[in-house]
Amino acid sequence: MSQAWSDSSGEGSDEAATSRHIKDVGRLLTATELRAADRYWHVRHTGPKSGIYPKQYTPKVVGMLWNMMAEFQTWFGSAPHLAYGIQLLPLTAISERRDDIDWSKELYPSFAESCRTAKNCDEEGWGILQHAVLATVGHIDKAIDYAEGLPTEAFTSAGGNGHSRTNSIWYYATRPWTRKLELPKVRTPSPSPQGGDLENDGSICPPCTKEVCESEQLNKCPVLDAPYLCTSGNNLGGCSMVPWNLGMTGGANCNECCRVTYECA
Repeated sequence: MSQAWSDSSGEGSDEAATSRHIKDVGRLLTATELRAADRYWHVRHTGPKSGIYPKQYTPKVVGMLWNMMAEFQTWFGSAPHLAYGIQLLPLTAISERRDDIDWSKELYPSFAESCRTAKNCDEEGWGILQHAVLATVGHIDKAIDYAEGLPTEAFTSAGGNGHSRTNSIWYYATRPWTRKLELPKVRTPSPSPQGGDLENDGSICPPCTKEVCESEQLNKCPVLDAPYLCTSGNNLGGCSMVPWNLGMTGGANCNECCRVTYECA
């Protein structure tokens, strides 16, 4: 290889010229792919990059693109987080040139909501990609904590395949600084539990029993995003990012709660 970069006037000049040509072709193909991905697969309705798709198409990505049709689904499923995730994997150094910050901030809320309502998002590794966007929009520490807590199997599943824990943490940790996207304090289909003390949640919502954790009807809470499960009261089965205030009347009535963890099952 050293000969390929020798002086052009000496031996190896043909190899050097070929190597420069390969480098230039690679740069051109990379730039073309980045521009095409951002133009045709990332959806915007405001700003200079808007106007590709009609406003009636509200998702932030295109899942499948045909000659005359754009679909928000994939060949292997129609859940929103699948369409979002497939446009983000794999996570490599060039990804930050593809996914600009403004688009990432538009994308994150709907991506996170889809993962929140899909219990297998963490298990199948799609949450790795969701948290890559979370790190991109300024919440690097939260994303790293998420990756450190994932079971190893998540990195060999459908959405996590190709991402090691080390690669994921590296990507999260190296996102450029940006003003943090404001995240909702509570994201749950039930009425808001009205706060709670995260530092003292062990006494309010102790770790869930194995029986509760394994209940497919009761436990639908994502471990990292909304782990506090209401186990008794009007909000039975509701999930919250913060501990429930127990015994409240009105919109946030939960009598008992517990915290879902990876170890509880």
